[in-house]
Formats: sequence, structure tokens, C-alpha cells
Amino acid sequence: WREQALILWEKGQQAEAIAKLEGAINMQKRVYGERYLSHPTVAKTQRILGDFYYQLAEFEKAEIAYELAIHINREIYQTDELPF
Repeated sequence: WREQALILWEKGQQAEAIAKLEGAINMQKRVYGERYLSHPTVAKTQRILGDFYYQLAEFEKAEIAYELAIHINREIYQTDELPF
């Protein structure tokens, strides 16, 4: 779903892209359950969501998504960035 969201975004379908990405997040919550906040794919999805909101100048929403991605990366990798 995340990749489909990226394609929709590139096609200029921003609302559909965000909806698709939110669907991916909901799926990740179901699949990962208690591990949701400690999984790297969740951090990646949240970063992309932050990028989408940033490009739309919805900075508060972007900040929320980025902060969650940073939190997850800190927990997993002990850094704000991916180590590779």
C-alpha cells in the first residue's frame, strides 16, 4: 500500500495517496499489534506521511508523523536516522 501511495502522489492524486498511506498504517497496527511502535516499516511509512503533509504545507501533521518516525528509529537503532 505504501508503494501505491507513492505512485498516486506522483500522479498528483494527493488525497488518494494519503488515504492509501493511512490504510497502510491501519494495516500495520493490526499486523504488528504491540510491536507497532518498534517496527522499522512503521517508521518508514510515518516518514513518507510526514513528507506528504510537508509538501502540502500541513506542517503540524507533518511534525506529528516525523516525530513518530524519529521515536521508532531511536528505539530500534539508538539514532534518529537509519544506520544504513
